[in-house]
Amino acid sequence: MALLVINMESSAAHWKTLYYATNAIPWDTTSSVADLDAEVGGGAVLLKYPGQGYVRAEYHQYPAVCGPATLTMVLKTLGYTQPTVPVSMPCDVDEPAGSAARCEVNFFGSMEHLMWLGYHRYRRAEGHQHWNGGDPRFMTTAGLLNTNGLANRATVSWRWYGKGVGTGNDSNSCSGLPGVMNYYFASRWGLGCRDACPLTACSATPQQVTAFKRIVKGFVDHGIPLVLGIEHGGHFNALMGYKGDPANSQAAFYIYTAEPLDGWGRSAATQPGTWRRMRVTAESMFHGAGLIWQYVCWNQHLNGGCEPNGWATAVDRLNGTAWLTGRFVPELDPLDADPVTSRP
Repeated sequence: MALLVINMESSAAHWKTLYYATNAIPWDTTSSVADLDAEVGGGAVLLKYPGQGYVRAEYHQYPAVCGPATLTMVLKTLGYTQPTVPVSMPCDVDEPAGSAARCEVNFFGSMEHLMWLGYHRYRRAEGHQHWNGGDPRFMTTAGLLNTNGLANRATVSWRWYGKGVGTGNDSNSCSGLPGVMNYYFASRWGLGCRDACPLTACSATPQQVTAFKRIVKGFVDHGIPLVLGIEHGGHFNALMGYKGDPANSQAAFYIYTAEPLDGWGRSAATQPGTWRRMRVTAESMFHGAGLIWQYVCWNQHLNGGCEPNGWATAVDRLNGTAWLTGRFVPELDPLDADPVTSRP
């Protein structure tokens, strides 16, 4: 994992407007802390890491793993990562944690650690026991990670060629990143709640657009960032802020995200900086251009959020749904005959 060298400008107004290809929907990007400070001065609510600066990527994502790179940012915001605790896991992702042949996965809650957990869980699903994404450069069909060093890369093959770990189907709490959240961090390690669930950012009606705004405000106001799928689900960001009032349907409402690419891996026309700012409209969401596509709710049950007087209950009441309060998933699921039962 390559540490980013970030040079944050000291003055504001470095936002750059780019366009999502579908219907040319505009979005803004910056790498200036001063720009975010100015947004906060203008009424934005932006999350920070505990005792540190604004939520942001600290390491480059590997090519296809923006999902784990994004979830790492969410975990750090919640205090669940342990950067000083190095972790090694079996080279064979089907083997118990005590297996002899090991590979380094950086620290507890790192992008690499989440990749390993995602691959391990995915292969336990029915019909996927020989899954390797069709690419033996990172893993054999028997689940053995390719740890051969690449001469031109300071990494190992499974990290460079590793496959994406996404959100799964709408409302599926068992697979992909929600499965890692629910059945490793919450169930196994007591970090968070078993309520992670992917939801589509629907925008077919004005009520659906307003419902999304309320959900964003509720999570951010209570210190909880979200894994956000963007660009028709082809990329992930950490949703870490908003500006605007969901109750005012005529006023502009923006979301702010931390970008795991952070100026890397794309052409200048689509290359994001450290953060994005995207306006929430019917046209920018799922039933429009799909710039804002899907999100994963998690930890709304913390600190009484789903109690009768809790914030999530209030959001559901306003939205006329049970999207948040009805998402506590079972402690066990069909994949739970799993040898990874304790923290590495």
